[in-house]
Amino acid sequence: MKQITASAIAMSLLVLANSATANTGQVEFIGAVTDQTCNIYPEVGGLIKSTIDLGTMKTDGTGAQEVNFKLVPDTQECLEKTSASVGWQSAGFNAAGLANMKGDATGAAIELIAVNSKSANEKVTFNKQNIEFENASGIGAFEFKTKMVKSGTAAATPGTVIATASYAVAYK
Repeated sequence: MKQITASAIAMSLLVLANSATANTGQVEFIGAVTDQTCNIYPEVGGLIKSTIDLGTMKTDGTGAQEVNFKLVPDTQECLEKTSASVGWQSAGFNAAGLANMKGDATGAAIELIAVNSKSANEKVTFNKQNIEFENASGIGAFEFKTKMVKSGTAAATPGTVIATASYAVAYK
């Protein structure tokens, strides 16, 4: 009987130990409620691309190249829409823009600016991730510019800068 009880206790501890190692996590969801459904493609220099090469920046923050890109709808009907919003989602958004999430450089961030937004040249940050676009003659493509920036007063340390952000477009 003692052997059965000891075996039962050991099995119970094993089951409890496995349940104590459960992992938790976070899932981000992004979507849009919209008047018009369109496919939107990122475009850099006239080519459809989902990776934007920011080039290089010196540790003092100089030498960063500005890169223009667009989110381009695939139909004329969507290009002619007069009101929309673009929502950005990333765990990396901070006051400077988008933090270096996966690279090993420190003191560097990615500045993201909506060029043809309702309020022209509106910066996308932690506190402003939804950007309004409005144009009576049609918005066309959603134009943005981006570049690496120094994220603090100290010099950035050399390394890679890699970050990811998702977007959703809602036509109104």
